[in-house]
Amino acid sequence: RRIFTNGDGRYNAARLLLACVSVSLFAALIIVPTLFSSSDSNNNRSLRLLSVMKSRNEMLRSVTKPSIPNVVTIDHNAAPAKSFDAKPEIVSKPFKRKPKLSPPSDSAMIIFYNLFIPTDPAEAKVAIDVLTEQLGQVATSLKEITNKKPTLQSAILYYNLIGNESTFSPEEINALCRKLDPNLECKLSGFYEHASEAVTLEDIHDFCRQEDTDKSTRVTYIHSKGSYHQTLINMNWRREMTNSVLHPDCQNPPDDRCDVCGSSFYTRFSTIYPGNMWTAKCSYVSKLLSPREGGEYDEKKAESVAKFLKYRLWGQLHSTLLEDRIDYFGLGRYRLEHWIGSHSSIRPCELHRQNVTFEL
Repeated sequence: RRIFTNGDGRYNAARLLLACVSVSLFAALIIVPTLFSSSDSNNNRSLRLLSVMKSRNEMLRSVTKPSIPNVVTIDHNAAPAKSFDAKPEIVSKPFKRKPKLSPPSDSAMIIFYNLFIPTDPAEAKVAIDVLTEQLGQVATSLKEITNKKPTLQSAILYYNLIGNESTFSPEEINALCRKLDPNLECKLSGFYEHASEAVTLEDIHDFCRQEDTDKSTRVTYIHSKGSYHQTLINMNWRREMTNSVLHPDCQNPPDDRCDVCGSSFYTRFSTIYPGNMWTAKCSYVSKLLSPREGGEYDEKKAESVAKFLKYRLWGQLHSTLLEDRIDYFGLGRYRLEHWIGSHSSIRPCELHRQNVTFEL
């Protein structure tokens, strides 16, 4: 049975066709641009970041012509790769082959210290004040631990000195350590005119991967934060981070509940301890990629950021970052701050005062 007569049918079909065309035009001109306008800024940022990363890598390749093999394993006997970092002040050169570390068996703490002393006399004085304060914190913690565990009576601190080696000699530094506590020994691992934290993180990684290192051993990483940029916030932040990682509960977490301990653990933009001081178990550290500059960790870090930007550009992935910042992505010097939390098996814990503030 026909609903319309022939004339009415043609008329209504024409009206229906016109309505469909109108809706299609409205969707094409109004709705679709509105839906995609919110992602335009993300797409533009993704394109800009990808362009910057590509041009930066091409520039560095043209200058250094590095050759990094596409392998998953790390060859520790191979010659060190050339640096991918364009800023000479944070390029660790050269990476020196160091002897195997053998801390005393009664060590209550094994500490690795990245120490920067500027060449300017006034700035060097500030750095030495920071050094003295942090060594005092080490000595205080050592006394607290040895009082609880009489079998552990000593502490060893390995440090890399960067910048100025004439203002405070290794002999003077070790004398200061012995003065603060006769059982505190400080050993110079290496001197670098220009270096980043990578040299000291590499020492930790190598130590934890030594065949004779007990994988239940915990190692502490600290650095002289604020020795170059002295501000009230940096000073208080450094004190809080140092106190946390040296605390007996960070050195020996109750019930062995975590692999890495620090003053605060973030998951907002990465699994990270802001400020990059921590105490970690060697069984966990040995799982990480080598932090050597220009090595596999750097390569995979850049690859992961590039993949994220491409997926966001294609609309397949949305960002939870507040904004596009290199510290959020873990690029440049911030890549080393992301290193300790870069394995999926991490069991983190944090330790800090209840009402901590960096302003007071």
